[in-house]
Order: sequence, then C-alpha cells, then structure tokens
Amino acid sequence: MAQGQEEIRAVMSGQLLVSGVPADSGTVVLHRVGAEEQREIDSTSVTRDGLFSFRLPSLPVPGTDAYFITTRYDGILYYRAPIGAPAQLDSLQVLEAFPTEPAPEAGISFPISLRQVTLEEGPRGWLVTDAFILTNNAKVTYVPAGDTAAVWQYPLPQGALGARIVQGEVLPGAGPVRFEGGRIVAANPIWPGPNFYLVQYDVESLDLDLQMPGEVALALLFLQESGPAIRVEGMSPIAPEGPEGDSYLRWVAEGIQDQVVRVRVGEEPGSRAVAWLSIVLAMLLVGAGVWGVTSSRMPSRGGPVPALAGGLRRWAEPERRLRKDILVEVARLDEDYAQAGEPDSEARSRHLRRRAELLDELAGLGSA
Repeated sequence: MAQGQEEIRAVMSGQLLVSGVPADSGTVVLHRVGAEEQREIDSTSVTRDGLFSFRLPSLPVPGTDAYFITTRYDGILYYRAPIGAPAQLDSLQVLEAFPTEPAPEAGISFPISLRQVTLEEGPRGWLVTDAFILTNNAKVTYVPAGDTAAVWQYPLPQGALGARIVQGEVLPGAGPVRFEGGRIVAANPIWPGPNFYLVQYDVESLDLDLQMPGEVALALLFLQESGPAIRVEGMSPIAPEGPEGDSYLRWVAEGIQDQVVRVRVGEEPGSRAVAWLSIVLAMLLVGAGVWGVTSSRMPSRGGPVPALAGGLRRWAEPERRLRKDILVEVARLDEDYAQAGEPDSEARSRHLRRRAELLDELAGLGSA
C-alpha cells in the first residue's frame, strides 16, 4: 500500500501562464538536482489551458534531492522555485512567463527593495561588497535595446577600484554587467519581481559617499568590527543583538529617496550586531518564482546549490516578523555555519534548508 501511495504522489502537476493568462502552447522542462548532479530529465508540451504534468522517478528528499521546472518564452528562460519535499507535490505548480520589452537606451530607474553595503579590510585598503535587490513592478521582462544599451544603471562610490560582479557556488552568474564611468551598467534581462546583483570593489579610505538615487526601501551598512571608528550620516545604528563575539557593526535606513549616505572616519560607532557576508546571496532565488536568462548572450544561472537554495516554502505563519528581524536571523545562521569549519553534508543541507525558509519568509513581506 505504501508503495502505491508513493507512486501516486510522485507526480508534479502544474500550469504555464503568460502574464497571468494560461498559455495555449509551450514546452516545460523538468530538472532534477541533488548533491552530486543536476540534469534535465523530462519535457512536455502544455495543453490548451497551459496544464502539464510529470511523473517523477522518485519523491524528493528534503535537503538532498529536489525537482524544478523551466520554460523558455521570448528568448528568456523562466524558473520556478524547487520542489524539495513530497508535501509540495499536492499543490499545482504555477510557472509564469512574460513578454519582453526593450528598455530605454539609458535603462530604467527601478525601485530598490534592499541595498546592503559590507565594509571589510582588504589588500587595497577596504573591500566593499555591495548587494542590490531591485524590483520590476511591470508585467514585462525588460531587455537591452541594443548592444551598448543598459537595462539598469547605478552609481558606485567615487574612488571605487576593480569593480566586479561576484559569482560563486551560492550566487549564480549575474549576466552581462559592466562598469562604466563609476556606474554599474546591467544589460541582462530584468524580469518582473525581485532581481539581485552582488558587486565587489575596493576603496582606499572609508571616507565614502554612497549615492542612493531613486527609491530605496531598506538600506543596511555593515562594518567589520576591527575597522576604525566612523560616523554615518543618513543612517541609524542598530542596537546590539545576538551572542557575544559578533564581528560587524551595522546601520540601517528605511524609505530613502534620492539620498547620499556619508561615511566618515573619526567618530565612535554606535553598536555591535550579528552579520555575515552571505546575508543576501540567495535572496533573488526565492519569492518571485521566476529565474530568467537569455539563451545566447549570458551564462546559465542554473546550478545545484542555487536550485536547492530556493528551498521549501513556509506556507503557514501565525504573524509576520519585521524584515530586519529576519535578516538578523539569517545573518546569525550563516555566521554560525561559517564558524563551524568544514561541516558535513547533513549539516550543510540543514543550513541551506533553514536559510531558504527564512529568505522565502522575507520575500513574502514584499515592500511592507
């Protein structure tokens, strides 16, 4: 009986939507991702109502084995968050795609839901890790109008050296992003919902002017505790939280509009707080349920860890917590993981699963 129940449950059913309307054609591809491999295992055409289903070779195993689906529309590959637990198969998996539209030549000023700046000692003075989550509130995926056009631009501090996009195990490739005239120039498709960029550069001094043009819902600044005393104009220190041994001081500002945050060396900082660099590394991979890339001009954003990092959705929550409380919990979780040395695969899976739950909860808060 148990075997029969498993066979019935090992089916993924879903629906493909284009701008919220059931697609009358299209192909959906099923991927399997585990600790040792990631590969396409099946594909199917949708019905006239956009419906599709896959019989899975086995049920997903939480933390170690998951399935996800993709579809290509207008040259963009859209992605739904992974299915990592059998109970998730009870729900219809909605995969949404959008039409494309060229952005203006100079790009679009998207609202920023989160900007996090982390300052750490580096070989050229100070290493700055600058993380952005911008939100496309339109129902189209914006693409560059030409080879030299931008979809989004944003200024870096004056004196930024060696700017580069961060790529790695947790963060997928961010696409064709370049740096011109002290600005980030993003030419990758920007799809509806949150879009994530992680940039690193060096500065010789902590006397910085952080330009924040347009709307920034939440800004966070972290300073390695061993750094000099500084003052931060335009942000407020966050009260100490977490266990002893915290390694970063932090500041926060909410509801910024066309502001410059000035960091200056010379005053005693106001607080100590929990933080770790990867606080936002997987944030784009959850919440929106889509993951877009172009087929020819940008590298694949897929990978076993990003897929698993999409994680399990927390479906029921008695009350929503404040955004910064969730960020602190994510930071504490990641810092504990980093201090654990070389954790085994089971510990790593637990860490990824819990972090995905927290980030999914954060994404569910929207801009509230």
